[in-house]
Amino acid sequence: MRQLKNELDSQEFALWMAYYAIQPWGEQRGDLRNAIVAATVANSNPYRKGRNARVDEFMPFADTRGREMTDEEMMREVERGFAMITGK
Repeated sequence: MRQLKNELDSQEFALWMAYYAIQPWGEQRGDLRNAIVAATVANSNPYRKGRNARVDEFMPFADTRGREMTDEEMMREVERGFAMITGK
């Protein structure tokens, strides 16, 4: 993380954040794709009664509380993302 902070300026970091907002990558995106498939399969079950399954019910780490992250939570997520990219 220290090396990344030393080599990546705020402008480039902002560009990467903008790119990720347009075209996300990583396991979280894969989880979303799989959750869409799982919800579709669950909702196609002819014996299912009641409400339809929601995609977020199949997301292992979905935050469905409907609130924005705090600055501290966002920084932890950024650091976690950099750790995934750098392997540290």
